[in-house]
Amino acid sequence: MKRLSALLGACLLLVLAQSAWAAPRIDLRDVTAGQVHQLHGEWQLDWIEPQREAQRVQLPFTWGDGSAKPWGEVGFGRIELSAELLLPAGDEPLALYVDDIKSASRVWIDDRLVLRRGTPGAAAEEIPRLASMVIPLPVGEPVARLRIEISNHFHHEGGIDMPLLVGPRALLDRREAQTQGFYLFILGGCLLMATYLLLLGRWNDSQMLTGPFSLMLLLAATRAAASGEVLDNVFDLPALWVYRLEYLCPMLYPAFYALLLRRLFPRESHRLISRGLLLIGLALALLVLLTPVAFFSLLRNPSALLLGLASLYFLGCILLAVRHRRGRRAEHPDRHAGGQRLGAERHPAARRRRAHGQPVPPRHPGAAALPRRGARPAGARLVAPEP
Repeated sequence: MKRLSALLGACLLLVLAQSAWAAPRIDLRDVTAGQVHQLHGEWQLDWIEPQREAQRVQLPFTWGDGSAKPWGEVGFGRIELSAELLLPAGDEPLALYVDDIKSASRVWIDDRLVLRRGTPGAAAEEIPRLASMVIPLPVGEPVARLRIEISNHFHHEGGIDMPLLVGPRALLDRREAQTQGFYLFILGGCLLMATYLLLLGRWNDSQMLTGPFSLMLLLAATRAAASGEVLDNVFDLPALWVYRLEYLCPMLYPAFYALLLRRLFPRESHRLISRGLLLIGLALALLVLLTPVAFFSLLRNPSALLLGLASLYFLGCILLAVRHRRGRRAEHPDRHAGGQRLGAERHPAARRRRAHGQPVPPRHPGAAALPRRGARPAGARLVAPEP
């Protein structure tokens, strides 16, 4: 009798433990047709590497510890997320949109592999690919069991750091295509403008500083290509170089800001601050090129702070230059008025008035000296009419 009671107690504990850690359910039956919603609900998290206890988590979920490196802890490891999705009745196919899984993933629906990004696995087997994906959900079934395997031996943190979206598959596909089209538009516009500025003239003070502006536009184009997955989908560039280029561009912006400030506003910009921005930007760029992703991805927040401070400094120099220009005009009004009169007297209409003995009005400072229709050709002589 005691053995039977012990056996029944063990079975009861096993059933309770299995029900406690069974895949949680997420109800999608209330999803409005034709709209995209954020996915809410609990997921079961099973640790593969390192060995940890299973737990329930909300997405987005990331981890940043588990492996010791010379610069600190990083989130290397492998996990599996699972949940049961209660699907609505209807013929409209639904899908999930997942953005930037770090760093490789596989997706199963009802134990059937439907999608993959890179090759998840151990450190020697993993092939990272940080790209978004649209996961199609089955049509006509009330429940779908979803499993997402994620491995990270690339970035300083692993997991999913953006909310999941659920909605009609056609709408999510169109949304992803529009996002990529937007980045392609930015890429093409920056490249065309940079090419135009390079063809406009050489890099000197008298021709609009075409060199620095063109390089900044090229940096913006590269950042758009890396962030918009153009380098990944179109050029099939490895994830390592996609990440290097994505981080390299914002870290070089302070250096170009310093270069532009010294050439545009030499009196208003401070030499030591400009040299400091230049040296810090180049040092960060070298770190991006020479260190692994797990290290330089930690510099994301410091580089964003540096870029914000450099932008404020650039704006401050512009405002200071405007203030100095207005101060010089207020101190020398006669010189400014004389320049306006000189510009007015050199205008073709002013010369015709002077030739006819009429007074020449002062030229408005904002008026553009555009040639008038029917103006006399160069070299033609004006003869004053006889009285």
